[in-house]
Amino acid sequence: MPSPKPPEQLVLVEESDKVEVYANCQEKPRKSRTSVKEELEKSRHEEFHRRESAKDIDEQASWSEPRRLAYRVANAHWFETLMGVIVVINVVLICLESNSGAVCNGPSGSCTPVYIEVGNVILLVIYTFEASMRLFGERAQFFCSRWNNLDATIVTFGYLDILLSSVLGGESNAVLSMIRILRVGRLLRMVKLLRSLP
Repeated sequence: MPSPKPPEQLVLVEESDKVEVYANCQEKPRKSRTSVKEELEKSRHEEFHRRESAKDIDEQASWSEPRRLAYRVANAHWFETLMGVIVVINVVLICLESNSGAVCNGPSGSCTPVYIEVGNVILLVIYTFEASMRLFGERAQFFCSRWNNLDATIVTFGYLDILLSSVLGGESNAVLSMIRILRVGRLLRMVKLLRSLP
């Protein structure tokens, strides 16, 4: 009676005209079709970005130095992180403003503390600077990005809010309230921040 083979013995397995040796009778792990497709899509995506960055470099060679600087700064990781911190500060300010309005129970503009109003103006100036720098660097391409369009909309409604507040003199108005509600759109910038994190 032949003795059984110990499990540590090497076994030859023939696969597509190749002979491979496996220890402990384990088969070589195979990639699933989805992972192969994902890798192929990833390599196509990387190749596309390589070609696009080469086009950008060729195109940027004809740009003025201030435009190149604005483009590099606006797309730098440290700048995105800084803008993310500003968005977090903006979220805190929106929460404080909502809380002060809820405690007051009066017209929306009359109970807002001065530091919140000043903070909103400072943040609006910062958002304006960021959008202007991106617009200067990217020119027509600025409007091809949904995030840039969101930033431009936020800035526009911010200035509209200030204009209507000064014209109406702090009176509660349905249009003014709606514009202030649209300020919550700044929270969508958090999504942009989270997408930029590695």
